[in-house]
Amino acid sequence: MTGRLHAPNSPAYGGSHGNQDGRELPPRVPVVVVGAGPSGLCLAAELALAKVDCVVLERQPRRAAETRAMVLHSRTLEYFDMRGSVRGFVDEGFRYDRYPIGSPRADVDLTRLPSRHACALAVPQFRTEAFLEARALSAGVPVTYGAEVSDIVPSAGCAVVAVKHGVNVRHITADYVVGCDGAHSTVRQRAGIAFPGTRYSSYVLSADVFLTSPPRPGPWASFSRVGMIILLPAGGDMWRVIVYDYRDRSNRPGDLLTQDVVRSLMRRICGTDFGWRGAARFSHYRCERHQVEEYRRGRVLLAGDAAHIHPPTGGKGLNTGIADAMNLGWKLARVLKTSAPDGLLDSYQEERGADATRVLRFTDALLRFNTARGLAWRGLRRLALEAVLPARPAQRFLADALSGLGTTYRRPRERPPTGDRIPDMEVWDGSGSTRLFKTLRSGKFVLLSCRDRPSRLLPDPSATSSVIMVRSEQARSMAGTEVLVRPDGYIAWSGRAPNPSLTAAMARWGAETPMSTRERGSR
Repeated sequence: MTGRLHAPNSPAYGGSHGNQDGRELPPRVPVVVVGAGPSGLCLAAELALAKVDCVVLERQPRRAAETRAMVLHSRTLEYFDMRGSVRGFVDEGFRYDRYPIGSPRADVDLTRLPSRHACALAVPQFRTEAFLEARALSAGVPVTYGAEVSDIVPSAGCAVVAVKHGVNVRHITADYVVGCDGAHSTVRQRAGIAFPGTRYSSYVLSADVFLTSPPRPGPWASFSRVGMIILLPAGGDMWRVIVYDYRDRSNRPGDLLTQDVVRSLMRRICGTDFGWRGAARFSHYRCERHQVEEYRRGRVLLAGDAAHIHPPTGGKGLNTGIADAMNLGWKLARVLKTSAPDGLLDSYQEERGADATRVLRFTDALLRFNTARGLAWRGLRRLALEAVLPARPAQRFLADALSGLGTTYRRPRERPPTGDRIPDMEVWDGSGSTRLFKTLRSGKFVLLSCRDRPSRLLPDPSATSSVIMVRSEQARSMAGTEVLVRPDGYIAWSGRAPNPSLTAAMARWGAETPMSTRERGSR
């Protein structure tokens, strides 16, 4: 499918870009989200879904008009499906049924993924941000551009955020501050959270070019003794070209990168420039790998690139940030609106920190595989691409790692097992048949039961305000007669209800009735 990718200044790109003048910044708000990238906008929309007031502050004067990250993997599409917004991405994006690794024989087949969204989509980051901002704005979230956070001062049970907007400095008192402000995060620096990591010696060349004779309609990759090239279609005749040059570039970091250089490399590696007719963007950079050791310090939390950065191999960066937001949003809302313990936020670091570590290891291995030089490595790379990676076990591993469907928050030796992703399925509610992911669009917990009257299974009848009960024939096959599903689509509990362990799980995860105003104010 060829998607409709619009220019940044076209009407389809448009949008209000949120609040521009800063006069509407509240003096106090439960959550301040710093950064209007994909992670920050997704988090703000999640908080709004749970009726938690927040404000988004963005340092830049307007939304960035750049393609940047453009691959949305299967699990991210499932998240968007759980919130009713996936159709816009599917209609506009370019569908990838296969993902290139380095050779056509090693392409990862995504069509066999166990998901309704067994593919990846190419959507420019500025369009993803436009979709997410529209969702946040429609939910009433103020998004203010040109608002730079200059300081964060911890106080009793809150944090005070100093915001520079033009010549004015305003102060916002918040229960929590979430830094989604990128690799050079001001929030992370002001909180004093370290960002250890490393910088790779190899250079990567990336360009958005226009090709009239691509090797095939979908993603493609090839390699030779000269280098490796990966082509990712972006819709129409625009392609993202990624080049790994096996010449030693360590002594030439200042090489002038021009269209002629990129075109020449394509010809040297592939023997053709695929009908090159120009470039919209190109860059030449060294990758870095960093991850914070603390996702939370007191009233400050981090998400997205503020918490972790890694090589772009596999197109995992934006997707990992969206997963952060989906994990943190409902937990932050439960801590603020129910009697869920503050320690629930510690599970955010436990779960997302471990997953980001896996992503860093995976992208590190891919980058080293793609960039390693020398005769021995050339032979090993050829063997892997032609014989090992096409094998079914390797394909299954790569598909799980790329798609995000293999992400699990299961704790070792926990019985019954919880933390696994739950697939979409047919369920029955009071009005008939529907899908589980549609039921999750409320942002509430869902209790699946294979029994006819699940409404009698909750330990506290008043919990029906935060738990939706549905019948599913598949619940019996998932380690229990009943399964409690978290708002982000992972298993919170399984067993046979009513059960004291269900009561404990609901208390642990905040799946209970909202606190009174008096209780909330005492936090």
